[in-house]
Amino acid sequence: MVLKKLQHWNKCLELARQSPPSPYTSATNESFGCLQFLDCFSIPMRKSNVSLDSERTLFLCLQRYYKRDLTFVECLDQFHTLLEIPILQPSLFQAKVNRGTFINFCFEPLATSVFAVQSVQSIHETLQLPSTKEYTILFLEWYFSLPTTKVLEMTGTTSSSPLQRWLQPWIHAGSYPHTLEDEASFTLPEMSENLKIVFEYCRASPKLVHSYILANHIDIGTKNHSLALQESTLGQISITGAGLRWRVLQQCLSHCFYFSCLLRIPGKLSVQSLEGVDELLRAVAIVQLHQASQEFEEPILEFDLEDTWTEEWIKQLDSNRGIRFVSSVLLAFRQLQHADALKCFRATVLCGAWHSDRSQMSYLEMALDEISNIERSGWKKALLVYIWESFVRVHIGSILAYWVDVASGRSLNKGLQPSIARHFLNLGRQLLDLLEIELTTNDPSTRMEVFDDPLRTDQLLDHIAWTGTDTDVLALYASQWPPRCEASVLAAALQKVPIVPLPAVQLHCQILAVLDAFTAVPHAAMPMKKLFYNAALCEPDGLTILPISMPSTCQQERYNFVLRLLREDVPVGFSVANAFDLPLDPIKKDHGVYLYQCGLDNKGEEVLGNLVLENDISERLGSIARTRLALVLSRMRSRAEYAALMTRMPADVCTWVCSNEPPLLQDKLVHELDKAPSITATFVILQQCLQWFPPTTLQHKKCNSMVVLVKSLLDQLKVKQ
Repeated sequence: MVLKKLQHWNKCLELARQSPPSPYTSATNESFGCLQFLDCFSIPMRKSNVSLDSERTLFLCLQRYYKRDLTFVECLDQFHTLLEIPILQPSLFQAKVNRGTFINFCFEPLATSVFAVQSVQSIHETLQLPSTKEYTILFLEWYFSLPTTKVLEMTGTTSSSPLQRWLQPWIHAGSYPHTLEDEASFTLPEMSENLKIVFEYCRASPKLVHSYILANHIDIGTKNHSLALQESTLGQISITGAGLRWRVLQQCLSHCFYFSCLLRIPGKLSVQSLEGVDELLRAVAIVQLHQASQEFEEPILEFDLEDTWTEEWIKQLDSNRGIRFVSSVLLAFRQLQHADALKCFRATVLCGAWHSDRSQMSYLEMALDEISNIERSGWKKALLVYIWESFVRVHIGSILAYWVDVASGRSLNKGLQPSIARHFLNLGRQLLDLLEIELTTNDPSTRMEVFDDPLRTDQLLDHIAWTGTDTDVLALYASQWPPRCEASVLAAALQKVPIVPLPAVQLHCQILAVLDAFTAVPHAAMPMKKLFYNAALCEPDGLTILPISMPSTCQQERYNFVLRLLREDVPVGFSVANAFDLPLDPIKKDHGVYLYQCGLDNKGEEVLGNLVLENDISERLGSIARTRLALVLSRMRSRAEYAALMTRMPADVCTWVCSNEPPLLQDKLVHELDKAPSITATFVILQQCLQWFPPTTLQHKKCNSMVVLVKSLLDQLKVKQ
């Protein structure tokens, strides 16, 4: 029955493979003679620093050996014990080829017949191998290295089975008698240390067929041994719980088989990895991402221990080789149906894919979409901080280091691709914006809920009182294993994420905005200390550090930095201004004045058009108009063709315009920036100044004089043309 079941398993696992296994096997050292065998054992050589007492004891051992009081094996054993030298060479566990050959040499006879078992055990006893800590591991390595077809020949559990006979000493070494203290509960018999190692090895191995056969052998052997003890003690020893660990393990292996086939990942899952849940949920996330764009109706295959679902699975696989039944997995094990946890896994999978190929920014965009759809605030905040620390922060730090070097004038061995860098910085800013929204719209102290300890198979090794019967325990594991999504390593990491202060998030938003500005306008790069003083920038756990207060000098540097950016890239400049939370109206006014200084009156009017202008802005615009007029007059005076025209201009106004007398002193920047001042545009500014300045002021009087001058100048130029 077991043989037929596992042969079917082996067939299904082969069908589930995406590609056939490699026909090439790892190279092994075929030559393994007497000398190679001896090299695997440690020589009990006397150490140079051995004590006098130990040296006397060694001498006495040799004397007893020569007197025939000790055999050679006993003498050798005492030497090893006294000198604390292991039986096997430590180098044996480093050289994989010699190790594998040695293991095959020691255990290969066990695969022949039951009559070889006693001889092998006797030889191993003579070699003192069972006394080594690695003995059980060596056997397991040999067993799990066998081909599946060879292992399937070992499914028989009768007394003539070599494997059953080999395991008997370990099974019989369990702690008995096992008595019931309470009719409503029971504890499991204590296993030998060898079987504990076997149990852990089977939990950790992805070779499901190998693990199942070994667990089945020990289950049958344990029940037979317990039954014999119960009969010999007239019921004083109970068989309750005998072999239960191994039956639970077989049941869990059936779950592994189900997941491996439906998700098409044979050889990847083990009982231990399923208890961590991460490997399984990561596979589910990958399948969901791959099949998100595919449109097909996925049939539901319900799990059962008899594997009846495999018939329909094979039929579906024949018609569609690429299909994976992720919906069946989630429906069969409802403890995995945690929408936010699955979104977290999809987001981390996408971030991992982006981290492997950072030019694929679409992966990071998709990850942000997954995060934005998370409903629970605690999960969303924790994941945002986790992704920032695990994937994003380091690369932000490298961009920061690049611009620090640029600002300091150091020679650089690496460059920066502006388009990719800006795209990445923009996505990083979106991530922090999501975090800022969560902190402002929800309680910042909201944390992920605390979860109960999950049900795990290693709990079967602990001294726990189980309620009910063996069947109840099996049913418990059938319904609650594998554990819930919250038992994953990722969920545990998210639970450890500390509370993040909002100012720290805002500080990092400012850093990203500045780095984006440097990338967009490289010559605007400046020392970060001027903008951020001594704040911690992109340091590990920087989001959890409350930033220091900025001095007033930093605020002024930020203001001037934004104005410089606006002259090169207006969207970038306002983005930085918003990040720094600077007042926009003063910035717009200063920028508008700059546009007028450059002669870009139309753009300047767009910026200043909807603003209420203070008197100082009006005076600056009046100064710009006066400076333009002075430039025009000075150029006309220097040219002979305008000499007659200049004589018809009001001399007193012309003299004042070209002088340095107040009010409305000339603007030096206009001389530098406006190479061809427009008389018509200047006339428009002066008309606006007449509206801004009160009629009784000197500024109004001077502007009125300049309006008359400009009108006269325009009229004379028209006549001249």
